Amino acid sequence: MLEGGQFTLDESDIKASARILSEIHSMTIGGLSSQRNFLRRQIMNPNYLNDVEKASVLEIMDHIPTKDQLCHGDLNPNNFMVSNGRHMVIDWNDLTIGNPEADLAEYILTIRHAILPSETPTRIVEQFDLIREKIIQTFLEEYTSLTGMTEKDIRPWLVIVGARKLAADAISEGEKQVLVKWIRSEILKV
Repeated sequence: MLEGGQFTLDESDIKASARILSEIHSMTIGGLSSQRNFLRRQIMNPNYLNDVEKASVLEIMDHIPTKDQLCHGDLNPNNFMVSNGRHMVIDWNDLTIGNPEADLAEYILTIRHAILPSETPTRIVEQFDLIREKIIQTFLEEYTSLTGMTEKDIRPWLVIVGARKLAADAISEGEKQVLVKWIRSEILKV
């Protein structure tokens, strides 16, 4: 949160966001699109990765058991809102049925690899850099305590969602280049 020109860490809002997400993920609704089909189309679309790299990412996804839980599909911090003291999630355009770990990977990658706009004051960028991992840690601790999911469960989804994010219009070219470099290093580890 930005207060008085400084980033502050509001753990209560972060934890509330994790709680609402755990509630969303506990639901199943028939008739929704398959998360894997959505991810597959997104991963194959952009030209940032070559065909072998794309196939490697899809192979990782194909080896993970499929779930049928409600998933947001574009879970970034900007899609959490508080109105009249009530926490909510907005922007449901990419709603699917699948693995909630993908939503968590989206949240992690958005915070971890975000490049703030060039006009952002240096002190704000430096403060955000100092609390990025704390935001992620606070969110995951709350979410995993409620669901029993582990960071190990989320880990393979990071590269999958990273490849999907390359098709997103909402992230900068600089962020895409950071993701490409990171994805290539992750593929080499598999």
